[in-house]
Amino acid sequence: MEFLDDPWLAAILARPVFRVSLREDETPSVESLREHAGRHSAATYYAKIATSSLSQVRSLSAAGFYVVDVNVTLSLKPPWPSPMVTIPVSPARPEEERSLLEIAGRCFTCSRFHLDPLIPRPTADRIKREWLASYLRGKRGERLHAARLGPSAAGFLAVLGVPSPGGTVRVIDLMGVDPPVQGRGVGRSLVAHFIREEGPRSVRLEVGTQAANTRSLRLYEAMGFRTERTQYVLHRHVPDGPLSA
Repeated sequence: MEFLDDPWLAAILARPVFRVSLREDETPSVESLREHAGRHSAATYYAKIATSSLSQVRSLSAAGFYVVDVNVTLSLKPPWPSPMVTIPVSPARPEEERSLLEIAGRCFTCSRFHLDPLIPRPTADRIKREWLASYLRGKRGERLHAARLGPSAAGFLAVLGVPSPGGTVRVIDLMGVDPPVQGRGVGRSLVAHFIREEGPRSVRLEVGTQAANTRSLRLYEAMGFRTERTQYVLHRHVPDGPLSA
């Protein structure tokens, strides 16, 4: 069992953040988890555990962790489909930074941060804004695509490249659609553009979403993605109780 620093998230939450990393066959030490937490007056921990590993979930729960999310990873492999792009999508423009950040700060409801009842909504929204800002400022990922209805940005899709033995896997790292235009095909066009543009230069396409986000699951499945794996996501906050906004 390892405690891995997450400095990016720590900077936003203004407290140490650690990912608990476990081997598939490893039993978490409740004593070690409690001892590590006891060194900090304030900290946040998280772990991602295969849904088949309930013994690990039980041990983490005994140490104060709780499930906030079931993460679903879906993949798409060649031969690539050619879905229709009905709404214009192209690289994000520098002048769209403010509007895209505003969309990122209001469109998410089902991320693990938004589902955690101890993380205030303004904090969860800020995490997503900063995530997108890392793309706009060239600090993360490969590309940022934007969809537009008329002259205005209506949504975005951030592409992360992950090396694999056979080539590069390209991942939908973050996707958001402005709430007033949801249901008008913006998300479908973003995913269709992602498949058409990124598929031919990738060995596989992937996306992660939440079991609670049934709308996204239906969209990805309709576009040909299939479930690859599922994981419980667990959080623990020290001290126990809500984070301040």
